[in-house]
Amino acid sequence: MIKLLDGGTILCAVPTVLILITEILWDAPEFLNLPVPPEISNAMIKRPEDNKTRNYVMMRRIMDYGMGVLIMGFGVFFIFAEKFGINFNIGSFFKYFFACLCIVYGAFRIYRGYQSNYFRE
Repeated sequence: MIKLLDGGTILCAVPTVLILITEILWDAPEFLNLPVPPEISNAMIKRPEDNKTRNYVMMRRIMDYGMGVLIMGFGVFFIFAEKFGINFNIGSFFKYFFACLCIVYGAFRIYRGYQSNYFRE
């Protein structure tokens, strides 16, 4: 122990001894050899490919949602284009067919993003 002039004490030897004991025990094979439930051990073990896969799935979901909304927006735009004052040089059948096709494909992209089974067979 180190004594200070005002009567207080600083315990500098105790942390050093604790560090040495911890290092000795840590190297011992029986140290921390406790059974761990499998749900906890599986959660503790993280492989880098799992993190990459999770990030990839999240990116694909965001992209599917965004593209689905964008494509459905184009379909709605083609349906209401005349109300916006925009005229196309195609027949009304093809315009509405393309608009419905965009809405259906956009809904499919949103559904695929919601389901997010990119790696399952």
